[in-house]
Amino acid sequence: MKTKRLIAWICGVPLGLFALLFLLAVATSRSPLGAILSRLPLGWWHFLQRNFPQMTFNWSLIATGAVCSILVVVVGNWLLRALFAQVQRSMRPDQPQRDWCWRWTIYMYVAVWLFFAIAFGAAGVFRHITWLMDYDQPWFEERINTHSEFAFADMLVQESLVENNQDLDATRKAFFSQTSYRRRQELISDEFNAIFYADKNNKVVAYIIVPRNPQLLAKEKFELSTPGTNGLIRPLSELQRTIADLDATYSQTK
Repeated sequence: MKTKRLIAWICGVPLGLFALLFLLAVATSRSPLGAILSRLPLGWWHFLQRNFPQMTFNWSLIATGAVCSILVVVVGNWLLRALFAQVQRSMRPDQPQRDWCWRWTIYMYVAVWLFFAIAFGAAGVFRHITWLMDYDQPWFEERINTHSEFAFADMLVQESLVENNQDLDATRKAFFSQTSYRRRQELISDEFNAIFYADKNNKVVAYIIVPRNPQLLAKEKFELSTPGTNGLIRPLSELQRTIADLDATYSQTK
């Protein structure tokens, strides 16, 4: 029996640690599943973080509750002590009687509040589950910051330019082989399209970054980088005119 327990412990501990590390890795990842694992189980903690600094305390009400609690414990202890003595006299009249302890009363009082907290929490969980089951909208909706997304794409372009000495073909190939900022298993080309413009020496001098992600497209923005302007965010309505101006300025376009 001891050998079986030892084997189970040796096998169970590594598996438990692996499962814990896997859940932590998923919860900290930038994915919908990671967001759900990090937010849903600890939603109460995030709620307290947001709302606790805004809470105000009614000290008179707190003092009233403390006084009432003391009275309840004192009166309850007196009643329970008399009842305990009466029960002992009726059940064991010939044996020495024990006194009712204060800590028993305090334990019972704490247990009442503990049961109340458990019932209150269970009701909250049940209400939240029923609300989620009846909720007709997605449980998770990823929020995208337009400026941070464009900043990351622009950073990848700048890295590709530096690493490839601004060569048009090499820069374009290097950029579209990069992975996404939010989903490392996907390419940046799944979220952005880049139009590079080169001079007569085949060196990139300007580029346009256009989002392909539906959420980014809903923002109706694109980024323009030309000599003298870097990372300029413009409305999507100006895209065609901007491309026409760059086509007229730079003969070599890809």
